Amino acid sequence: MNHPSRTFGRRRILQLGASSFVYASPLIATARAFPTKHIRLISPYPAGGAVDQVSRALSDSLAAELRQPVVAEALPGAGGSIGTQVVAKSDADGHTWLMATPSHIATPYLQPTPYDPVRDFKAAAVVGSGRAVAVVPATSSARTMADLIRLAKARPGELNYLNAGNGSVAHMSTELFKLHAKISMQAVLYKGLPPGVQDLAAGRLDFGFVSLQVALPLITAGRLRAIAISTPVRQPDLPEVMTLDEQGFATSYIPGWFMVCVPAATPRLVIDRINAAVNKSVAAADVRKNLATAFVTPALRQTPEQCQSLLLRDHQRIGVIIKEAKIKAS
Repeated sequence: MNHPSRTFGRRRILQLGASSFVYASPLIATARAFPTKHIRLISPYPAGGAVDQVSRALSDSLAAELRQPVVAEALPGAGGSIGTQVVAKSDADGHTWLMATPSHIATPYLQPTPYDPVRDFKAAAVVGSGRAVAVVPATSSARTMADLIRLAKARPGELNYLNAGNGSVAHMSTELFKLHAKISMQAVLYKGLPPGVQDLAAGRLDFGFVSLQVALPLITAGRLRAIAISTPVRQPDLPEVMTLDEQGFATSYIPGWFMVCVPAATPRLVIDRINAAVNKSVAAADVRKNLATAFVTPALRQTPEQCQSLLLRDHQRIGVIIKEAKIKAS
């Protein structure tokens, strides 16, 4: 014979379960219907920059795949935090995306932001990674990273390097390289990459990690010398230049990835749909051509779990670099 209190308990559990199902059903139905309107793909940096270029390279293909317009928007300001905050505070229905880079992680370590880069976001898909080269003036005697280390150790603290912004991938990568190589070089801060690259080519700076898109014309013109490339394999543009991996510095550079992130409460069904759409778009020939124009290497197909793992791993790694290198806001 059932005890009355146990019978009541079972009924109460069934009632709670039923009410939870009723409450969740609209959310599940909405997730399954995704997308139901246009999608905003927000770049938190200026129009025409690398992040904006990558967003626009994907938008048409994504629109065809999702059967809704995908609008690439540049919302720059405050080190990327203005556009990022818009995404963080948007409805978690999958219709507002952030095109994030490692700076998404670095900025909150350097200045107060109204969001947490990990807690308030979920990684949905990785688009690709930028290609950068380690360069020196053409007049430098350095032809490899080992040569640069020897020069730096022979002149401790005298060499300087291009820093186009505190917390940028190039800045953090140089500081990471310095830590691993146990050398001292001074950062020279510029407001943007172009003026710094010109000073580097003129010999007023000794070293810099520079995007291949910006550096290649100066390398071809004989004004800069590439001594390493950040990609896992050598590049057809510079087939004679060894990779950082080949020179023993694979972990001394932070890959400049481009990642689609959404508000943390976005349903898993929606994240899976975004992941599948981005992966399919990145595999398309026309998108790969557009990414190549922006000097971006397309990512291999990755699951949401793999994308989130990359976000969490680099969050920890970048935090350590910023602390050990004592990096401050510009």
